[in-house]
Amino acid sequence: MAFFSTSKKDEIKEPLLMQFELRVFLFSSCLLISMLILFRDLQVFNSCAIGVLLSIANFKYLKKQGSKVKAKALAGLNPSKIALGVVLNFYFRLLGIGLLFAFLFKYKIADPVFLILGLSVIPVQSFIILIERKLIGKLSPFLERRVKLWKSRFFSYA
Repeated sequence: MAFFSTSKKDEIKEPLLMQFELRVFLFSSCLLISMLILFRDLQVFNSCAIGVLLSIANFKYLKKQGSKVKAKALAGLNPSKIALGVVLNFYFRLLGIGLLFAFLFKYKIADPVFLILGLSVIPVQSFIILIERKLIGKLSPFLERRVKLWKSRFFSYA
């Protein structure tokens, strides 16, 4: 997926992350199509789309930020300076999102309920993968074999 991955090296290194991004893309697409079909309102669709795009952009930014923090830590920088940079980036990003929300709500560009629905794409997929990884494998060996078979059919990257 060229939309999510940054390089071929990342795709080889992180199959779980690649699967997560693929699932987010599919879930987002299904969510947006269902909003368009069910509500037939452009503002509802736009609100949900803005939420999805903002959620994906935040995820990509945090992924990039994590790589930078890892590189700085491996380079031997002072941990307090690294932590200060992370905290400052967090608050500036939070301020930017708050200002964006204020603009969207003041001019009635986005509906808050559907914006939040769009923003929930990443947490929902994280929860689903957590359930799949931790709980389903413990329920029964038969179910675990079925999940592995399903994954090999639908999420093979070879």
